Amino acid sequence: RALGLRYRYLDFTHGLVSESMNYCAESLCALGRGVEGIPLALHAVEIRRTIFGTTHPAYAHALSVLASCYHSIGRSFDARDCLEKCLEICEVAFQRNHANIIPNLMNYGNVLRSTGDLKKARSVYQRAIDIHQLNFKEGQQASRLEKCRKEVDYLTDKILQLESSTSQSDDVMNDLSGGLMKIVLQPQAPADVESVGTPVIVFTDIGRDVDDELSLVLLS
Repeated sequence: RALGLRYRYLDFTHGLVSESMNYCAESLCALGRGVEGIPLALHAVEIRRTIFGTTHPAYAHALSVLASCYHSIGRSFDARDCLEKCLEICEVAFQRNHANIIPNLMNYGNVLRSTGDLKKARSVYQRAIDIHQLNFKEGQQASRLEKCRKEVDYLTDKILQLESSTSQSDDVMNDLSGGLMKIVLQPQAPADVESVGTPVIVFTDIGRDVDDELSLVLLS
């Protein structure tokens, strides 16, 4: 309703219209209707780009809202790009370690986790914790701080699990390769292709799995 009134009495490119568009886009995103919020957020970004330029915090906020809408429908890489631009603006517009950067860092960490960049996501959440501790006293914004800490703990556990799994896979690969090489290097009698049968050329798609390496060794 507020957007309708502002759109009715103000110019479409007015700053207050973009403000209402942002509010509507954020609300739709929170309701699980991010796809409907994207057009509104895109208009808000364009309006604020025209009015404020591409280095103003108002433009950065519009990018953050658009990122939330993108992320809600699974377009995490588009969301990541928007948030990186947003944070780039905020780092210049605000003083170093300003509290206003924390929500954007939390959104960025969440998006990075969705894209699989777990180590970077953890460092982003850790920076949000550090900035929080520089700006707030004990107990202030406690829920936000606790959320960041839980994310860091979760990401740390996940990274350790992945590294352990990778290490075990490498050990299996090395053991398998060593055993197969011993078999291959054993003296082999010349193949009697004339009396046994006709030679066959085998074409196969060799991938990167352990089974594919076994196939490659056997074929060779």
